[in-house]
Amino acid sequence: MEGNIRSILDDPDYYAIIYKIMKREMLPVSKWTDELFNNRIAAKLSVQNRDLKFLGVGSGSGEVELMNTLQLLKKFPKISITAIEPAKDHIDEYKELVKKESSKVEGVSYSWRQQTLNEYRDEVGTTKKYDVIVAINSAYYFDDIEDTLMYMHDILEEGGILLLVLASENGVSYRIWSRFSAFYKDFSFKKICSVQLTDVLKNLNLDYETARMRSGVNVTECFKDSSQEGQHLIDFLSHVVHLRESVSSDFYTEFISFLKDSSNTNGSDDTSLFMQTEQEAIFVQK
Repeated sequence: MEGNIRSILDDPDYYAIIYKIMKREMLPVSKWTDELFNNRIAAKLSVQNRDLKFLGVGSGSGEVELMNTLQLLKKFPKISITAIEPAKDHIDEYKELVKKESSKVEGVSYSWRQQTLNEYRDEVGTTKKYDVIVAINSAYYFDDIEDTLMYMHDILEEGGILLLVLASENGVSYRIWSRFSAFYKDFSFKKICSVQLTDVLKNLNLDYETARMRSGVNVTECFKDSSQEGQHLIDFLSHVVHLRESVSSDFYTEFISFLKDSSNTNGSDDTSLFMQTEQEAIFVQK
């Protein structure tokens, strides 16, 4: 990776800004996540006479975690949540969200930790166990995937469930990383998809179940030269801070062409362009 090219992971504040753009342009998957938590997690957990213990790994600004919590509250009236998130802006937004939705999360206690999972591991070790561990789009940033998966499995209570969500081989991010593999070879994050993660679980002899969900990203603004929102979206999709200013004009043109060639209209809306994507949820029960 050239010296003037920075990953968005090296700038947490900028990541927080452009993540909001990406989240807004994604087609909603809330129905899918609600069903997952009802049928694949809540229905399979048995916790009595104590709080349900929940660990979020890369909790972000809390919107998805709140939806998960609301599903769990239907069965478990008391939940203790530990939210690990390295970006301060995300934690601040998460706290504001909880304050705004306080009437919906009565019975839930929160502990926010501004750190990475590795930092948490160094500090806490395996002394605290959890009934549910959720890592959504976090596996790309694990230093050692096999070791981290074993650690999360170790800190599950017996009967506890680990949920990992990341792009399948059909996901937008993975398709970009595969198409421009030479460009990304020196980036520190893992250029993986769900298939590679399940291969690791097989090698560890950990049983798992999976479920896939197709969605889409509205990339219309990416093709408008003067659109700041489009540039932010391009930066998130490329994982590069200010991609247009950081690479050659030829590479940028090739990257934009790939986005356009991979996009199409969505149903009756023929004015917007969408890139199809797919995520896979992986469930590991101890």
